[in-house]
Amino acid sequence: NWCFGESYATRFYWQLIVLLVRSTLNLVRNPGTSILQLVTVVFFALAIGLIYLQLGLSPLGFTDRIGVFFFIVTNQSFGSLSAIELFISQRALFLHEHASGYYRVSAFFLSKVLTDIISLRVIPNLLFSLITYFLIGLRLEADKFFIFFLFIHLTSLAAVSVAFAISAAVRATAIANLLIAMVFVVSMLFGGLLIALESLPSWISWMKYLSFVRYSLEGLAINEIDGLIFNGTNSSGVCVQNPCIIVGAEQLTQLGYEVGWLWYDVTALIAFTSIFLLLAYFILRSIKK
Repeated sequence: NWCFGESYATRFYWQLIVLLVRSTLNLVRNPGTSILQLVTVVFFALAIGLIYLQLGLSPLGFTDRIGVFFFIVTNQSFGSLSAIELFISQRALFLHEHASGYYRVSAFFLSKVLTDIISLRVIPNLLFSLITYFLIGLRLEADKFFIFFLFIHLTSLAAVSVAFAISAAVRATAIANLLIAMVFVVSMLFGGLLIALESLPSWISWMKYLSFVRYSLEGLAINEIDGLIFNGTNSSGVCVQNPCIIVGAEQLTQLGYEVGWLWYDVTALIAFTSIFLLLAYFILRSIKK
């Protein structure tokens, strides 16, 4: 029973099962993180939903939707900070047990990732989507809701994968927090809201392709706004532009978003997450026993 030149007494799948059970029991015995995660999710979902309650199709409807999507993506990103200590807190235990030949790095890594994603991401993300989507008053179409949830979940996974990689690379939580904050802020800068992507200087415009916030925000905006026509008159009935309509797809193009790139954004987020998960795994493998 060999793997990368290392022999083990048990097979990979049995190691994974045992580690999954142990991780699950740790969550059950210490439910504080899971409970706090749910409370935080409900709080922010209600806050966002009530602030942006039932958005209409007025001239401000477009900017309000872009604003709430940016806020949601930011919330999902920083909500992943709970994953920072995943590998830091158990680093010594992992090194001891792995050096003793108890399990493969891959079994330990998968057990931690799966436990975190299922317990702290999938259910909270679904709850968050259900609350915010209907409070905000987004399009009442089943496919639109499930695509909305897909981007919420992929955004969370992309941010968590960054947290995993940083958690595997450093020993101190303070350093990890600084690094992940830097990654998130840079990603937000090139997300397409704080500055139009088309106006970026050519020497730095390539950074937008490394921003997971850009893909998340673009996907959420396309899913909701493409196909919408906004009223072009203000509260006094005066046209704010000629003709008196605002075409959602045209406004998205002005922001530098590609209307036909919805599934490209999904693919990009999956690729981003996969790259950082692989990076986290190989960093764990490279740690000296």
